[in-house]
Amino acid sequence: MTWYKSVDQLPSIMDYDIIKGKRTYQYFDGDVLYPFGHGLSYTHFDYRQLKLSCDKANQNDRIQIEFTVENSGTFDGDEVVQLYVKANHSRVKRPLKTLKNFKRLSIKSGESAQVKFELPASELAFWDVVSESYKVETGTYTIMVGTSSANLPLQTTIDIIGDELEQRTFKNKVKAFNYDDYHNVYVDEGENREYCIRTNDQNGWIGFYQNDLSYPFSQWKVRVYSEAAAEIQLRVGSVDGDIIASIVIDGTHQWQQLQTDVKEAISENCVDLYVVLRGDIQLSWLQLL
Repeated sequence: MTWYKSVDQLPSIMDYDIIKGKRTYQYFDGDVLYPFGHGLSYTHFDYRQLKLSCDKANQNDRIQIEFTVENSGTFDGDEVVQLYVKANHSRVKRPLKTLKNFKRLSIKSGESAQVKFELPASELAFWDVVSESYKVETGTYTIMVGTSSANLPLQTTIDIIGDELEQRTFKNKVKAFNYDDYHNVYVDEGENREYCIRTNDQNGWIGFYQNDLSYPFSQWKVRVYSEAAAEIQLRVGSVDGDIIASIVIDGTHQWQQLQTDVKEAISENCVDLYVVLRGDIQLSWLQLL
């Protein structure tokens, strides 16, 4: 648990998105009253000599982590040592830190204990919406050890050789709920009970970042539902960027597959696309062909 200083630091209780709402110690970047992992003691513990079994590992390896904890106070006491990991660079937003292991120790005054943790590199995996699978992203990770999520005196890095994440293309249908960012939309149940996204208050957008659009395409195709007249726009670069395609939706009581020309030729890599929704719209998928 994290004890915050004020409810004003938190989003609406109806907002369940811990990433965008910066909930929990993994994403909250403000000051708190008592951080996750906080505990009191009648004595003091010192941490030192953090060692890893290697400075580079692949995703199938198991990393051995070892360090020393000394009770430097005047009383015998217990300490809960905690291991956290952070991905230093990622294509997507990753946690500030994630608890991976912990251990409770009883150490007498003036004595020390050697602590060992084993971290399977496979536990660094996250859900990749492009491939719709778990991936261990190649990169540098920080290993952190300490008494709470806010007090981590021992830190070091390790290089993980894992998966090279694929870039998203729109050659095939891209599910709308596999977005990278959003505003004023929510995931809803759509056609044939499959997930779709739907606007809040008649106005919202979803973003897809760093796409590979180096292949030739001239048409934008979508699967949508709206009971009233609405519009869906495809913009480049930002939510206020150039409109390269726009579809006006006639209100019906059935799902429609609609298609339009792309106004501007794009043949680039690493392009951000935004789908802007004007009206009460449900969007199932989109495609560029």
